Amino acid sequence: KETAAMASKMNLTLAIPENDEDIAESHVDGMKDLTDKPRGEEFDEGYIEHEIKMHKTIIDEVKDALERPNQNAETQAFLQKALTAFEAHLQAAETIEKKFGV
Repeated sequence: KETAAMASKMNLTLAIPENDEDIAESHVDGMKDLTDKPRGEEFDEGYIEHEIKMHKTIIDEVKDALERPNQNAETQAFLQKALTAFEAHLQAAETIEKKFGV
């Protein structure tokens, strides 16, 4: 919601950049693979591995965005907040992975 509100405020259209379509495709493919797996341990392992991979990819993208010049303070603050949230999600996923020996 926050991303959409900020984009609207700045008169921007949200879209996946052409050079990042592989990220979205990777996510879709990963989710398809998961839906083919039976529920249980195999699914759990695949899901947590997928989440860790996707969060690392997104964190890299946000860090790259933070390094781009000429961003206003509001954009920088939003990206920093997003980075903090994604890093927390990654840490939680990695904790689950270690806890369950995935």
